[in-house]
Amino acid sequence: MNSAILIQESGNAKLRNVAYQRLKFLLQKGKRNERVYFNLGMLSMDDKNVEEAEDWFKKAIQVKQDFRSALFNLALLLSDSERPLEAVPYLKQLLQYHPDHVKGLILLGDVYINHVKDLNKAQECYEKILLLDPANVQALHNLCVVHVERGELFMAEKCLLKAQSLAPQEGYIEKHLKIVRNRIYKYQQHMKKVQAQGTTVDAPSHSGPPSGGERLASSEKPSSKQPPLQHRKEIPR
Repeated sequence: MNSAILIQESGNAKLRNVAYQRLKFLLQKGKRNERVYFNLGMLSMDDKNVEEAEDWFKKAIQVKQDFRSALFNLALLLSDSERPLEAVPYLKQLLQYHPDHVKGLILLGDVYINHVKDLNKAQECYEKILLLDPANVQALHNLCVVHVERGELFMAEKCLLKAQSLAPQEGYIEKHLKIVRNRIYKYQQHMKKVQAQGTTVDAPSHSGPPSGGERLASSEKPSSKQPPLQHRKEIPR
């Protein structure tokens, strides 16, 4: 099994069929353990064979319910296959056994923002990460997105400034900060016109004007240090 795992982890496409054959030979010999299923799932995932990968990962989880890499990669596979809601139970199972799994919290928060539309749950995910790692730029940025989605633009501006101070090299943070500041400016210009006309309007909340225009993507990742989330599969440690 070790040689098959090494082939799979090496990414050598020419030897992939050898790895498949060795792993399936182990199954025929009755060695049905979670690592065999998991590595078959990884090979299938690399080959873009979603159905097979899903089946192998599920079999690995049936053998070992707390198998963190199988749980995360299955959730990632489902999310990348435009089935994010199906990923939620596996992410919850992952976090039940491994509550400090940062990538799992990031992915679950992204599903909560973009698909479940539960900003409170998304915020909980990102705040848990920041308790574990206060300098986690991805979690902080996504928390800023939560503020934007709520219309809390002044809070979002402050949040993005903090993220920018942690990662000044990341252009996407500067881009999103400009978007937020542009919304604030438009709102302030609107308020000046309203006041000049003598029209009575409700006072804005302390958090800032409502959001509008360009949308900030919680799933946008740093371009220099981290590849996109969908490419960051996990292997057992």
